[in-house]
Amino acid sequence: MFSNFYKKNIYIFIQLILFISSFSFYYSNKWPDQELIVYSPAIIFSLLYLLRAFCWLIIKPYLILSLLILSTIIIFNQNQEVKDLFRFLFVIGGVASVRYIKLTGNTAYYPFLIFFLIEFSLRVIHGTYEELNLYSLKGTYFLFFDSNFVGLFILSAMCGMIVSNFHINNKFKFSILGILLLLTFSRTSIIILLSFIFLNYFKKIGFLFLLIVALFPFYVNYYGIDLSLVDGSFGSKQLIFQSFFYLLNNNIEAILWGIGRDNAIELAIDVTSTSYSGHTIYGHIVQFGLIQYLIFLVVPFYIARNYVKNIFPFFISLLIGGFIGLSPVSYLGSLLLVYFVFQRYTIYR
Repeated sequence: MFSNFYKKNIYIFIQLILFISSFSFYYSNKWPDQELIVYSPAIIFSLLYLLRAFCWLIIKPYLILSLLILSTIIIFNQNQEVKDLFRFLFVIGGVASVRYIKLTGNTAYYPFLIFFLIEFSLRVIHGTYEELNLYSLKGTYFLFFDSNFVGLFILSAMCGMIVSNFHINNKFKFSILGILLLLTFSRTSIIILLSFIFLNYFKKIGFLFLLIVALFPFYVNYYGIDLSLVDGSFGSKQLIFQSFFYLLNNNIEAILWGIGRDNAIELAIDVTSTSYSGHTIYGHIVQFGLIQYLIFLVVPFYIARNYVKNIFPFFISLLIGGFIGLSPVSYLGSLLLVYFVFQRYTIYR
């Protein structure tokens, strides 16, 4: 009996280490000059599960087709980079882990909470206080690039707790994560969470809601509304959309295949006299092209659909956040794993 108890606890401990590793992104230097360290636990974690699930993944024809398309785009489009193929494999490795991580949110809650309390402490210690404002605590140190990405993982856990109805019976634990989410000062993350809550009850209007959000930048651009008067962050997203709109009118082929990161910055300078690029869905389409972006977006969710409950409202909510704020396409595998673990709050299988 003791032996079985010991083995079970060792197994759970290893699973917790792996789970925390899935969103442990290490960066050198201080915000905004960080560089991702290639041996970050999240990258190693994804590689391990990509190898473990290789035989399961290799028999999926749509995945093989996606890899061939991505490879072809990178080979024949000199603006694209080989590292984006590895970025796709990183996402797929994260998604594949949902087959093997057997944790529940009940077990993962406190390690998850401690990890993000440490992250918040690092932001406080290394904050930029020369001019005290909203952005003083948004820049991160060592963990993550900035607090917008922190918010994505916290909201994913909260969305999972909503699916499990845990938030109804234990409002305190749910509220603690809510406070940490607010302390990221990430408007995009809060919008995604509110969208999920709404769509969790009104699933049938998900696509309509998404369409309205996706078309909103066209409306704003057509009528010349300056969103920077409302919020400086929204103003920068409006400038990113203007680069997309320029390509849409002048080079539709570039919308399909993308112009690459460096060219996207040059285009932004030419069109808006700023270097704002990437970040949103429209910005990523300019960089990577619509075809590549759709592969990055659709394939992970298609793989995860048989394992993750209520995946549709989570998918649509992330897209809504991607259109108006931050597109989390590079982190989909890790976000889906967090959402998966916390929606199984008390069920161990």
